[in-house]
Amino acid sequence: MKMHNRLFLDTKTWGIRLIFAALMLAVLPLMGVSAQDDPTPTPTPKKRTSAAAHPTPTPAHEAAVLAVPADMTPTPAPSPSPSPIPTPSPTPTITPTPAPSPTAASIAPSTKTALETTQSSDLTNPPTKENKLPSRTEEATDALKKYAIWAAWIAAALAVIGIVFWLRSIAVGMDRARKYQEAALMDDAPSIDERLMSELATMHVALLRGSIVGYYEKAYAMVRRLLKCRKLMDDPHADTDKILRVLRSGSVDPNYIDTVESILLRCDAVLLRNEIPEDVAHDKIAKDLRLLVNMRPHATGTRKEKHPAPTDSAAN
Repeated sequence: MKMHNRLFLDTKTWGIRLIFAALMLAVLPLMGVSAQDDPTPTPTPKKRTSAAAHPTPTPAHEAAVLAVPADMTPTPAPSPSPSPIPTPSPTPTITPTPAPSPTAASIAPSTKTALETTQSSDLTNPPTKENKLPSRTEEATDALKKYAIWAAWIAAALAVIGIVFWLRSIAVGMDRARKYQEAALMDDAPSIDERLMSELATMHVALLRGSIVGYYEKAYAMVRRLLKCRKLMDDPHADTDKILRVLRSGSVDPNYIDTVESILLRCDAVLLRNEIPEDVAHDKIAKDLRLLVNMRPHATGTRKEKHPAPTDSAAN
């Protein structure tokens, strides 16, 4: 039974371990996905720029940038020639008119090249790391979701296997316990006879030690044990009158009752009335006990009538 209980507990423990592993495998990926769905943006320090490093573009500067030729070789802007200093004369002063500066409208749209478009787009939307982070986060989230789906399937499979192991261990344990119980009940009938016979072989030890009372006490106890194993009596401390009354009230073979009565009355004579029987009586009670073990209490038979011994007057 100890080995059976150990196997039952081991199988049951492994089933519980598989269920626990399945639950852990199913919960951990879900925790990772929930953490990725709501990322905390890391603040990036902004560089402090001065106004001198990035001057504000003027219309003249924009016109100069748009006037760059296709070969990307910048031509120096013509420096304005110094106006002559008028000398005082009696003639009226002639004020020179400045030459009109080129504007962005006077420049043809065809002068814009692909590089200028790229530069303008770079100026408006410079590439930064912040623009690339969302795509990587989405890829990581998708990968984690796929892993969570696979982990959920594996966890479900492990949970099912664990439950099957657990239920199977319970069923096997109950079946083995039932078989052991049935085997024990079936072995009681033949094994009790063997045990009683082995005790009968050791009863003479009490006589060798000089204990006649101990010898008859063992004989009386053996009768009680035999009746209990035969399911004829439940009280292990019943006296002779109660034992005989219970046997006569049931469907017990009369010869079986007579043998029990003979053994119990001889034991009472020694135990209650302190009689000392002869040595032949010791052997007789041992033979009767062996006969009682081999007898069947519910066998069909008739009681042997005790006829009184014939007297001298009856003989004459």
